[in-house]
Amino acid sequence: MDLTPLDSWLRVDTWDTHHPSDQERFYKSVYKLITTNDKPVESQYVKDYILDSKHHVKNQEHVERIAEIYTEKYDVIYSFLFENRITLD
Repeated sequence: MDLTPLDSWLRVDTWDTHHPSDQERFYKSVYKLITTNDKPVESQYVKDYILDSKHHVKNQEHVERIAEIYTEKYDVIYSFLFENRITLD
């Protein structure tokens, strides 16, 4: 399982601001995540990856809240694709 496509979103300092540019980076990284992996990646792995990548941030409560928000967004995308049998190329 390759979660590194999320790095293009997470490595930007403003990743957690919900700015439209950051939102766009998130969605593009999710697209790449989905197309890179042979099997769907469960949302808990996405959350764990976010938390692991931001373990050095002092305000871990903030990181956990943001990770939860983006995990939910990912879960909506994942569920939509799965329920509608949509494959991405």
